[in-house]
Amino acid sequence: MKILTLIVVFVLLAAGTAVAQTPPPIPGSEPDPTQPPPIPGTQPQATPAQPQATPAQPTPAAQPATAVQPQPAAATSAPLPPPPPIAPAPVAPPPAGAPTSPAPLGPKTYSSFLGARMLLGGSGILFTGDDVGDTDALSFRFAGGGEFYFNHFFGRAVGLHVGMAIVGKGWKYEDEGYTEWWKFKHLEFPIGLRFRFGKVVRLGLDLVPSIELAGKVKYKYESEGISDEGEEDVEDEYWDYYRKFNLDPRIQFGFGIPIGRVVLAFGVSWQMDLINNFAPDDDEPFEDFDYAERYMNIMGTFGVEVGL
Repeated sequence: MKILTLIVVFVLLAAGTAVAQTPPPIPGSEPDPTQPPPIPGTQPQATPAQPQATPAQPTPAAQPATAVQPQPAAATSAPLPPPPPIAPAPVAPPPAGAPTSPAPLGPKTYSSFLGARMLLGGSGILFTGDDVGDTDALSFRFAGGGEFYFNHFFGRAVGLHVGMAIVGKGWKYEDEGYTEWWKFKHLEFPIGLRFRFGKVVRLGLDLVPSIELAGKVKYKYESEGISDEGEEDVEDEYWDYYRKFNLDPRIQFGFGIPIGRVVLAFGVSWQMDLINNFAPDDDEPFEDFDYAERYMNIMGTFGVEVGL
């Protein structure tokens, strides 16, 4: 009985010593509830005991390299568009009477001109036909006129010309002391083209409808101490011999000198009747007469134009 009692005491002491020597569980070493339980009859793998001593805090240089966990890219906002330009504030017009800034310097180019000019030169007559007699006694006489006109240029070089003019036409006859000056007054409406070469040189091509208004003949006779002179209207059968309407081609060449908006225009012009000016009635004795006459003028011109 004593022996049995000693064995029991010895077993209890051994068991207590074993329990006292068993270390407490290491935090984190508890069985994972998510893991399946051990299969009966198998020995669980012994987990090496972790030392309880708290390790010293390592310096940054002694810390082991750890893998850098990739971080999700931070959401960045898109760049804002530039602000719209700020429109300048409207400027109120200056009050009436306030001084304004001067106009920009430099010549202004005008496209339209209103002008007036004088025509001074000579007028003659051109005779053609088999029944024309001696024309040596014929010559030019002094003639003049005036014209109002409007020019409009569609660009720098080409323009349109329209006008209205009163022009003298006729001829001079002189033979052995007897002289006649035939003078006819015409109303004309020229229309044509104008060409500018640079700022100065000009060329004009016109077609001029011409209406004969009236005619006069002045005569003078001096021979052997006898003299006589006078002037008469061209009328009756002499007036009926001449055509009252004609068309004249006209060519002009000249120069224009601009001075601000004013242009001083100089030139010379030539024009001649396009249709035979001698047109008697059929019952006249000149019915079968081969004879033609055309007025021709050569004029110098001087005018002033104003740019519009």
